[in-house]
Amino acid sequence: MAQAEVEQSRAMEVPAAEQSAQTEQSAQTEQAAQPQPFSYQINPGDTLEHISQTFGVSEASLTVENEIEDPYRLIAGEQLVIPAEEAAIQLPDGQNKIIRQVMKSTLTAYTAGEESTGKTKEHAAYGITYSGSRAEEGRTIAVDPAIIPIGTDVFIDGIGVRTAEDTGSAVRGARIDVFMEDLNQAVHFGVKRDVKVYVLSTETAAE
Repeated sequence: MAQAEVEQSRAMEVPAAEQSAQTEQSAQTEQAAQPQPFSYQINPGDTLEHISQTFGVSEASLTVENEIEDPYRLIAGEQLVIPAEEAAIQLPDGQNKIIRQVMKSTLTAYTAGEESTGKTKEHAAYGITYSGSRAEEGRTIAVDPAIIPIGTDVFIDGIGVRTAEDTGSAVRGARIDVFMEDLNQAVHFGVKRDVKVYVLSTETAAE
């Protein structure tokens, strides 16, 4: 083969390789964008109707997806796969968790400052949560440990995944205090009522 033909052949191979790489990347992106199913742990007293309404999924889809023979006989502790393409929520990428409880909560916000915790910056425990970790915006929430155990991850509708790391004298029952660095933002956050909170299990859903 003449040198000119070899060079022309090599020039044609490069775009083909680039096109193949672009196609593979596009396929991976498309796959990542597709909603992933997640699991719900059945609680005592749950009905298929209640679960379908909670997640915005039809009873028929739940029945087919989980091969339920008798929809009136759900067993507490077992897991149901929730079809993500219908579900009213989508857990963030990488969150392959089991939802063990769904509750409605009142949300408020707090800071590490004296106005929220009574501690000044000079205090040895300033910014330190009940769990011993340092409070971090985008991660830390204060909860009632009798309702949400410390260390538990929750998915808060409209906010995202947060970790129960702190407590507070005013945080009782289903109330959740969201940690923020800036006092003005915390004040502006105000009080948000009847917010859906999905309590995630420490177990990981089966692939």
